[in-house]
Amino acid sequence: MRINKLPVVNKFNIKKTAKVILTAVLLSTPAKVAQDSFVKNLPRYDEILKCETLPHRIEKVQKSLKNFIPITVINERGGVSHTYCVEDLKKIQNILKTSRIKTSYVFPIDSALHPYIPSTGQFGSPRPAGRAHLGLDIYPRLYGRKPPKPVYITSATDGVVVSAKKSPEKDPKNLIANSIKIMSPDGKMYSYDHMARPEDYNGSKYFDIKAPGEYVKAGDTIGIVGRTGETAVWHLHMGVEDLNEMNRQLNNEQWQKLHKKYGVYAVPRGQVDPLNKLKAGEISDILNKYRIDKGPKVDYLDKL
Repeated sequence: MRINKLPVVNKFNIKKTAKVILTAVLLSTPAKVAQDSFVKNLPRYDEILKCETLPHRIEKVQKSLKNFIPITVINERGGVSHTYCVEDLKKIQNILKTSRIKTSYVFPIDSALHPYIPSTGQFGSPRPAGRAHLGLDIYPRLYGRKPPKPVYITSATDGVVVSAKKSPEKDPKNLIANSIKIMSPDGKMYSYDHMARPEDYNGSKYFDIKAPGEYVKAGDTIGIVGRTGETAVWHLHMGVEDLNEMNRQLNNEQWQKLHKKYGVYAVPRGQVDPLNKLKAGEISDILNKYRIDKGPKVDYLDKL
């Protein structure tokens, strides 16, 4: 009987064959099957973002602001402001814009008082020597008379205080106004001027000027309507400023002439018309409800 010899099996061939078979099996199996069981146990990135609450986002912003130190600025009239430099303002603007905090908008004075914006207090309304008014005046009482009780000013938006100025106790010519400026998540800055001093309403609750870096929400009280800073009437001077507009103004020859001619009354800070939705955004929808009429405007503003 003939016995055939078994073929000699090479160990290398066995390993090579097994590797080929294993590779074929893996390739025929959808990769996602192996991944799904693992991925399902991990939240997706967008789900993580959804789980992050508003307080967490605000806390992140506040932590970021600790890296910025306000500077002290003394203006031509001797007013002392504690504010962030322009470079830091741009960084803070970016932090707020990317924070995914959506601001709401409110009218900055109790609407039950029937406040109004006169034509003489609108953006571009004429002022002495031909200069223009670069903000918006809101009157809580007819003709700007002193309200019998304190009228509280509330922040029109969410945001971070980026500038604050306190009127000195002794200011016989009333040159320096209590004021505050807030940077909103919408990228714009909202200023509030002429706020009252504590002695204007003796015995009443007074809110101290908030410091740069403090976070406020729309509707939070930030001061009281007053008449500090070159005014005889009780009102709130509200401004809207845009950093992009400020860059344009700084490079505008006409603005430079205006600044040289009118000094502190025409400092290029990116002022835009708060009633103009194209430039001021959503806050204009609310403010326009309290405007009495269009009123005259200074011509040169249209040429800038």
